[in-house]
Amino acid sequence: MKDLTIADLKEMIKQAVEEGNKSSLMKVGIDLDDPINVQRDLAFSRKQREISEKITMHGRMVLMGLFLTGLGTVVLIGIKEAINK
Repeated sequence: MKDLTIADLKEMIKQAVEEGNKSSLMKVGIDLDDPINVQRDLAFSRKQREISEKITMHGRMVLMGLFLTGLGTVVLIGIKEAINK
């Protein structure tokens, strides 16, 4: 058996780690051999998340507007009723 140098061990470890990472990522559907598509997929996911956050924020603003409009209407009707009595 030949003596392994530190450089040989480092290279073996590096290859083992790369193979393990590649195998793990392939199992979840990420192909490292095509990094451009991976970047596009991640960019798409980010865009979807940002859009979802914007829709949620707009929905909250609409609900708050409806609540305040209803509250304002109730107050105005109350004031009109108080004046007419």
